[in-house]
Amino acid sequence: MTRLLLVLIIAAWAQIIVAISTIPTPTPDQLVFQDMEMGALISYNMATAAHTQGCDWKVPPPPSTLFTDNLPEKLNTDQWCQAISSFGGRYATLVAKHLCGFTLWPSKATTGNFTFDYGTNAINVDVVQQLSESCSAVGVKLGIYYSVNVNAYLNVYNGQVQPFTSQKDGRPRITQKQYIDIVKQQLSELWSNYGDLAEIWFDGGFSVPGMKDQLLTLYQEKQPHAAVFNGCGLTNNAVLWIGSETGHASYPVWNNNNVPADCGGGTGEINGTSYIPKEVDLTLQNSDTWFFDESKGYKSLSELVSIYHDSVGHGGNMLLNLAPPHNSTLPTHAMNLYAALGTFTKECYGVGSEAAMGALAHTSCSSSCESIELKSASKMTFDRMLLKEEMKLGQLITKFQIIGDGLVLFNGTAVGRSLIVLFKQNVTVSSVNIKILQSKAPPSFRLIAIPNPDDCIVKGSSGSGCTIQKDVLIGGFKLDTKPVKQVNNVGDCCNYCTTNSLQCVGFWAVPNNSNMYTCTLLKATGGNSKKVIGAFSGSPTVHTSNTRKPEDKD
Repeated sequence: MTRLLLVLIIAAWAQIIVAISTIPTPTPDQLVFQDMEMGALISYNMATAAHTQGCDWKVPPPPSTLFTDNLPEKLNTDQWCQAISSFGGRYATLVAKHLCGFTLWPSKATTGNFTFDYGTNAINVDVVQQLSESCSAVGVKLGIYYSVNVNAYLNVYNGQVQPFTSQKDGRPRITQKQYIDIVKQQLSELWSNYGDLAEIWFDGGFSVPGMKDQLLTLYQEKQPHAAVFNGCGLTNNAVLWIGSETGHASYPVWNNNNVPADCGGGTGEINGTSYIPKEVDLTLQNSDTWFFDESKGYKSLSELVSIYHDSVGHGGNMLLNLAPPHNSTLPTHAMNLYAALGTFTKECYGVGSEAAMGALAHTSCSSSCESIELKSASKMTFDRMLLKEEMKLGQLITKFQIIGDGLVLFNGTAVGRSLIVLFKQNVTVSSVNIKILQSKAPPSFRLIAIPNPDDCIVKGSSGSGCTIQKDVLIGGFKLDTKPVKQVNNVGDCCNYCTTNSLQCVGFWAVPNNSNMYTCTLLKATGGNSKKVIGAFSGSPTVHTSNTRKPEDKD
């Protein structure tokens, strides 16, 4: 009997060991990438000077002089990196070569009788080097975007040199073999001359016929520690697109994918076989505008905060666009928005695994973390929580609850690198329990925190703003003296309400078929709220002084 019991115990432990060994785990470099949380995609290239969003490969791109003429010898890259640092960005991925084929460095690539000269060669200005030096000075790491699939200057589409339809087309005539040679030389220049890169960006993937093995060899030789966006199927340091450029990642987000079948982007699979972090890219300008266009305007701070909640707050890396004009100096409005976002996130949520200074309560847990309690000597009133799972052994938690004074406040699945839970209404309790219901292995937490609501108010440029609720229409009564408006974003609806603050106590912002929002102001709140996916409700807020006692913080 004793021998049988021992056999059963050994068999059970063997099953546990096998189960744990099959859990996808991150590489050390993927963990470094995820810990950065926020970065910037700098869209500054030929499209900037041409006032477009890129080039059509079927026609010759603008001449290089369109970009190089009147270009400052020293660009304002110090300001760019200051902006990135101000919003909490830890890496800056520069569009070194976009679809037009123009290079932001004086490439020396040659193949056969062809010498590449469509870039900053004539003026000998190296924008990549200038950015590298500027960002290094403020602790921001460099990343490189290089599109291998499209090159209008060389008549390349889908990674292949295309046949010319007109003899009058003055673009260079090269072979597919020469194109691969040019790409290898240019990537070698970019991956060799600017230090260790935080990220390599392949927009649309890396599908150049006949090049995958050469690309992998070059990567392993030059930049083996860089995270590779759209590198699924190429390297273990892959990062995947979230599947949308809105900035909003739907919950839950899983850092697991089935490779190679599941490499197209999205929120991952709970039982995927490969660990792949997600990156959430978005524009600061309206209308998905990546290169500078002064007619588009910018997202509001309220909208940026909402995006932060759905990107970083759902476990992805937030990649916020930076779009300088041709003169290289960002507008003051953009600089203010970047700084305001950074101020909000730091004051509300802290930095990395460190809770905000004003947090009502916080803790971490390295073992026996199936049930974690945060207590206060007196009642705590709050509207959100921040959970950060330790990811070294993979994403383990698959089902959990947040319980306050015995009542279930939230039922969740994924936690991941970072999860911000926004409650639909304020919660007042003296104890909070995080209860793990299901996990692939014993989990641990880098941080569990209850932010102070006073530190989490979104303030506009005038010091006011709105509290925002997503996927809900609060109960209320329409303000009949003000018309329903079509607005570009939720922040505009907030501004509409705050400018009529003597009459407006809240608003609904409901998405419509025109990629805009129908904004309805409310004269009073009351009645039942209802869940409407994609809709937002909000109300003006006034920042009040913090009157909590010091002992209430722990």
